[in-house]
Amino acid sequence: KNVKVRKAAEKISRKFFKLILKPIRVLAFHNVSDFYDCHLSIKEDWMSTDQFKKEILLLKKQYDFISIVEAYKHLKHDLFRKKKFCVLTFDDGFQSLKNVLPWLEELKIPVTLFINAKYALGEGWGPQYEAYEKEMDPNVNMEELSKQLYLSMNEINKMQSPYITIGLHGYEHLDFSSLTIDIFKKNIDSCFTVLKNHPRYIPYMAYPWGRYNKSTQQVLKDMSIIPVFMNGDVNYKYKDGISRECLSSI
Repeated sequence: KNVKVRKAAEKISRKFFKLILKPIRVLAFHNVSDFYDCHLSIKEDWMSTDQFKKEILLLKKQYDFISIVEAYKHLKHDLFRKKKFCVLTFDDGFQSLKNVLPWLEELKIPVTLFINAKYALGEGWGPQYEAYEKEMDPNVNMEELSKQLYLSMNEINKMQSPYITIGLHGYEHLDFSSLTIDIFKKNIDSCFTVLKNHPRYIPYMAYPWGRYNKSTQQVLKDMSIIPVFMNGDVNYKYKDGISRECLSSI
């Protein structure tokens, strides 16, 4: 009986929030480039530059673009929200970002880059990419390919535009829901150590593939880091993290 009452109350609460609060959409992208290169992007993570620009310009007519930090403040404090807000984020720190960041800055659109610090340091690459590349070419040189895949820390450190913020994506791109808490915490500590001194660093962490559990959530809470999900939801009020939609490969 108590469960039914709680579920009914939650349903009423959601309907009430939708009446007084416009949702905040947080969008996630990965690779954006003029032409698809199977060696530099997984198809599901890619969007053409033309398509990306069309989507952004269409969204710009419907939403006010704000940073993820501004979105967090709205979600925490808004009692009423009449404006429609949208946030842009990019995961993994791919080289292809250089195709669109100057254009977004010209439009004064804020963007957050969630970085895997190990790959930016040139010390590795995502395990999903290694499996993908070796399926196409067992003799692929991953060390050379990774330089074409990821932004270097030198390049990232030069990104000091007021429209760019730098967040955490883990030292490595791993399924954090399957790791021990000690390994997870070490992973986040290592990423934080590399990125914390960046002038545009923010304490936000996007879970790779959106995978997490109660223990990882507690670790981030203890470290005063805001969790960012990949669950396809929009946001009304802040509750344990910020939801995102993946808009790659539309």
